[in-house]
Amino acid sequence: MSLFVPIPGTESADFIPGCILERSSESFKSKVCLTASPVKKTETGGFWVEIKLLSGTLVGYANGIALGFTATSPDTLPEIPVPDDAEEGTEPKREVPQFAYQLPDSYVIGYKKALYWNGERNEVDIDTAQLAPLDSDRIGVHLAPDGTMELYVNRIKRGTIPLPEGATAPSADALYGVIDLVGQACLVQLVDSYPPEEETDEMRKAQVKRDLRRTFKSKFGEAPPKEDA
Repeated sequence: MSLFVPIPGTESADFIPGCILERSSESFKSKVCLTASPVKKTETGGFWVEIKLLSGTLVGYANGIALGFTATSPDTLPEIPVPDDAEEGTEPKREVPQFAYQLPDSYVIGYKKALYWNGERNEVDIDTAQLAPLDSDRIGVHLAPDGTMELYVNRIKRGTIPLPEGATAPSADALYGVIDLVGQACLVQLVDSYPPEEETDEMRKAQVKRDLRRTFKSKFGEAPPKEDA
């Protein structure tokens, strides 16, 4: 994994330096990344993280992507020694596990209809591949104080995942965002945002068009009528 730096002048309107993650290898090495600082807290005391898929996703083959939170600070991960031939001033990298759910105190949704709560797998109905498999789709996760997770796709809430039976809600005052690109997604951007306050007609209409790119119908309505020539 590495940070992607766009060609000057080609940045998107919401581009922030240091926020685009690039999958630079197809090997079985870890494709896990943590945010450098804690994610945003909501007014209710929950936590929020959102990413945008930029490129390299294929319909039906992106279900490996996972997104969530961890109380593990990236600064506590073991350092990887800097090679002797590295440029002067090169910062050491950190060693991350093969999968995001292997991080201590982690809460991750994705993979293949799974919620990993502190490393324990729980089956869920939500499939991130079917909800957001295309470039430019945005995925956001809200973790409520009671441990409930809400998944948003393109700013529309698409499902609620209850706290697993017997589990306890995170007690940490700060959580970091964690992204796992084990699927086909190869370029994602961390979005500077808060959870949407409400779902609008414009959002639903936009989602209909997105849904029809890969299916013949959308749960949010019919295709807009074609304008007369």
